[in-house]
Amino acid sequence: MGGPWICADLRSEGATVGLGRSGLFRGRLLSSAEAPLPASGGEPGSDPFAALTALAEAVAGFAPSSGGKPEGVLLALPDPWFKIGLAYPKGARGAVRMGEYARWKLQADWNLDGERFVHDWQAVGGRRGDAASILLVAVERAMVDAADRVGEAAGAPVLLCVPRAVAAWNRAASVLPGDGPAAALLRDGNAFTFFGTDGGRLRYLRSRRCDTPREREAEEGETLSHFRETVGEEGATVSPAEWGGGAAVLEGLLAHPLVSGIFS
Repeated sequence: MGGPWICADLRSEGATVGLGRSGLFRGRLLSSAEAPLPASGGEPGSDPFAALTALAEAVAGFAPSSGGKPEGVLLALPDPWFKIGLAYPKGARGAVRMGEYARWKLQADWNLDGERFVHDWQAVGGRRGDAASILLVAVERAMVDAADRVGEAAGAPVLLCVPRAVAAWNRAASVLPGDGPAAALLRDGNAFTFFGTDGGRLRYLRSRRCDTPREREAEEGETLSHFRETVGEEGATVSPAEWGGGAAVLEGLLAHPLVSGIFS
């Protein structure tokens, strides 16, 4: 079993910092605690660099409880700081070709400068393991550089940053029903990210930041309706499972520490 990992979930109402032991595709959360941060520390639209500075201070205060030098730090950061998408590469099979498609999507389709942005991708397969789509994540390089201070505060050599929804998805994907349409929703203040599956396969993803709770609720309803149309189940009863913050997201970080992340 590997050494300790420090993990943190930064969201609009604050942050949760945890300690876990993890290996690839397995992990165990040993402890977690709420970290005192400014109320707007993780609010989408706030200064991310100030929020990361505050988080670094919280991690520095938590790190001594690890009982030794941690192997790394896993961060779940607000979804609106990232570009998240689901793509369907036609004819692309194998890690090299999927990686080439992800890079093309970043530059040609998303119109993101490859020098300013870093990205990672995760193949999403069905029950037979056939990769039908990829979950693509991109973030500004400056954001990753700013997040370095969190790793430095913990004295850890490895830093992994993922959107909060991807961390939650890593934990919940295996427990969503696999015999029909299902949905999961992560809320962060007035922002939300929606995952829709059909037959155990990820078929739909939408991430939005809204200005008011009423606007968010309307967007969520429209998103659910469009997902039903997408899978051809307009009349189906699909109630999204809602994910919160704290331990649930931290466990998702530990479940897949080396997948769908931005490394520093």
